[in-house]
Amino acid sequence: MSVLIKPVPRKNPQDQTAPAKYYAHVVNGEKVSIDQLARFVAKTSTMSRADCYGVMVAMVEAAVEELLRGNAIDLGFLGSFRIVVNSEGVETESEVNESLIKRAKLHFTPAKDFKDALKVLTYHRAASISPPEDNQAATS
Repeated sequence: MSVLIKPVPRKNPQDQTAPAKYYAHVVNGEKVSIDQLARFVAKTSTMSRADCYGVMVAMVEAAVEELLRGNAIDLGFLGSFRIVVNSEGVETESEVNESLIKRAKLHFTPAKDFKDALKVLTYHRAASISPPEDNQAATS
């Protein structure tokens, strides 16, 4: 299977006057919903779609509850989730406290099967889309 990419210009944040450089950016396809996943699992197992959906919803609810307790979530062959924070830096260990935290994020570490899948990806450049014409240039 092939992943589509497109060029995306990005400025250098340390030198705004430098010309933008182009980087490869993945063109994501459609989003697959939890309901679509439940239907797929139901087709390939002995469980109904409702059973699959119910298990997935209950698993997410349980995982959220455990994360709120400060626990990491190990989903075995899927990977793991944990909370990480961004904070202000201070000079001494004793100065570290809750007020330094800027935000919390959820960090996902994929399991081996997911990591291995990334190693065999192929890439294909998406057809480029022409920018819209400038009306002033068209009338000149």
